[in-house]
Parts: sequence; C-alpha cells; structure tokens
Amino acid sequence: MTTDLLDAGPAPVGRGELKNGPSDASERDYVNSFARGLEVIRVFSRHRPRMTLSEVAQATDMTRATVRRFLLTLVARRLLRERR
Repeated sequence: MTTDLLDAGPAPVGRGELKNGPSDASERDYVNSFARGLEVIRVFSRHRPRMTLSEVAQATDMTRATVRRFLLTLVARRLLRERR
C-alpha cells in the first residue's frame, strides 16, 4: 500500500514528538489516539507526499498493523489517497 497526502501541509514534526502530549494539556482532555493519527498525517510533506506503509511505520515508530488502520481510516475520510 502506498498513500498520497491530498494536500500536503507544513513540514513534519520530529519523530515521536506527539507521543507524550503537550505539557499544558491535562491528561483528561488529551486524546492519545487522535494525537497518534495526527502523527501519521504529519510524516507526509510537500517534499515527501507519497510513502509506503513500512515507511510511515518507521517514521512514526508505530507497528505496521497500527499504521495500516490509521491509513485506511484516513483514506476512508478522503484525507489520503491509496495508490496500488
């Protein structure tokens, strides 16, 4: 599976920056799964708009299975386009 970001935004953050969450947000208000999904989106950039599942997994330090679920969700929501 290769996916393309439909409208690549700003450059990605460093690897794993979203994992611990923002220091000013309370734990109760922080949605970790949403942050992890954003981390998947942010590895794409104008300079790297197309990535394989393995590349995204490596860039986010997540398992291929986890990344696959995020990518399929993003494709279903039309934020990414799948290329076969």
